[in-house]
Amino acid sequence: MRDIQILQDTLQSQCPTIHKKRLHFLILATKSSLDAEQIGRM
Repeated sequence: MRDIQILQDTLQSQCPTIHKKRLHFLILATKSSLDAEQIGRM
């Protein structure tokens, strides 16, 4: 998903002190939420 990549790049550039694991799990939670929303629309 291009949106997720944009979010990740923005967070990395705007919050350079964020821990890599924290960023990873934040992106994972965002992906999961978007996937659940798409499933709910079916």
